[in-house]
Amino acid sequence: MKNKWDKDPVVYGAFDMDKSSACFIKYEDAKQRRDVLSPMFSRSSILRMQGLIQERVSYFGIVDLITPFTALTLTGERAL
Repeated sequence: MKNKWDKDPVVYGAFDMDKSSACFIKYEDAKQRRDVLSPMFSRSSILRMQGLIQERVSYFGIVDLITPFTALTLTGERAL
């Protein structure tokens, strides 16, 4: 049965990533994935992980992501 939240298979099928969370066509499939992942992103879960996150950021310091992301663009130009 079609749900009003189902995505257009022609548009999302073009990405050829049918197992990606962003490319699920049927709402039911996306909901199952979301139900599994949601608890990991709850406020209480993030607060519990805050110490670990701060520890990792302190360890690695500031990381330049502009260069790697620029390499992934089609033109190789900065997108900012």
